[in-house]
Amino acid sequence: MLHLGPRGEHQLFAIALDGDRLYVIDVAAREGGGVYLESCDAEIVDSLIGGNQGRIGGGLFASSSNLTMLRTDVVGNDAVLRGGGVEVENVSEPLSIRNGAVAENRAPDGA
Repeated sequence: MLHLGPRGEHQLFAIALDGDRLYVIDVAAREGGGVYLESCDAEIVDSLIGGNQGRIGGGLFASSSNLTMLRTDVVGNDAVLRGGGVEVENVSEPLSIRNGAVAENRAPDGA
């Protein structure tokens, strides 16, 4: 899991680099199975967030954060409640996704 917090709190688990591409794959967590963002600005570039599981935001969960994703795919993630691929809360700017896909994610509410 990749966790970015407000005071420079960063935690990295199950992250793989292949050339210039970041992979966050097959991780399970309560919120944001693959990536959890809290009160920060983030840009995710040339990455794959896939096969992760979470209660909310199976692939990615962002709270009070501004997020841009460029050439990043969020695929094949599962959430128990909502946001199979991506779940965002309390954001001032809409999530920006350019040249990437959010697909084949599963959740009872908001896959």
